[in-house]
Amino acid sequence: MDGFRRLLPDLKANFLERFPYPVTLFYSPFEGAQQDLQEFRDLLGDTPVEAVSLPSFGRENFYPPLRDNYSSFENPCRTDAAFHKGGHCSWYHFSYKQMNYIFMYAMFFDTPALSKYRYWLRVDAEIWLTEPIIEDPFALMARSDWVFSYRLEPQMKNVACNRDLPAAVRSFAESRGIEPRDRGFFERYLNGTACFIGNIGAGQVSFFRSEKYRSLVEFVLGTGNVWTLRWDDQHMYAMAVALFSTGEHIGRLPIRVCHRVEDDCDHHLEPSLAARQAARGSGARGGPPS
Repeated sequence: MDGFRRLLPDLKANFLERFPYPVTLFYSPFEGAQQDLQEFRDLLGDTPVEAVSLPSFGRENFYPPLRDNYSSFENPCRTDAAFHKGGHCSWYHFSYKQMNYIFMYAMFFDTPALSKYRYWLRVDAEIWLTEPIIEDPFALMARSDWVFSYRLEPQMKNVACNRDLPAAVRSFAESRGIEPRDRGFFERYLNGTACFIGNIGAGQVSFFRSEKYRSLVEFVLGTGNVWTLRWDDQHMYAMAVALFSTGEHIGRLPIRVCHRVEDDCDHHLEPSLAARQAARGSGARGGPPS
């Protein structure tokens, strides 16, 4: 909870007071979770909070098609011994890999919680805002027809734990006879192993709850490499956008944050965003998407 104790009052003061959106908290129902949920609500004051239980541990709660592999996947020493290939991340804790699964799939398809919204914004507990938000990020996405909005420009050659993921995405597209909407954009993202840095990002609910996105992610999950090699949501989002959308449908969030340390801060909006926000001045308050 330490990160939330810093983030939530900051988020309330610098974002939710101006744009009073509700907050959805996905949690795994461990012992003590209810006390944490109450503190979470207290930190956000009058902001509506929906707490959604997503049991994430134990064989009975594991992704059903691969449930027989649970005992090997949940042991990082076993997966590292079986799948480590120099530079891969099989040694990461199972809980981290389950987090990737939740952000990639479960928060869209294991619960209907997001279905009532047009957009979602996910924030890491280790960020804080560097300045008040004066432009509604969801309104910006709607006006711009964006399916995803990122903190930093998409990262290229960020192979890290996602070696072979582009090949899996290509295999999916070829096996289904899917032609990317923009072949050049698709090739650039896959050849570059592109990712959207994941400590804050926003997406269009209809895109991420679509059957096309679901079928792609289920294909990727079926490889088992989310748990053996630690493939992640940050790359999955970028490659799904590259396959099913175009570069015109993504853009940068009008939000600036620090992540973990002062050296990883967006101290100022880029000039185009800053000028647009200044022009909007004290514009209309936002409201919950519908």
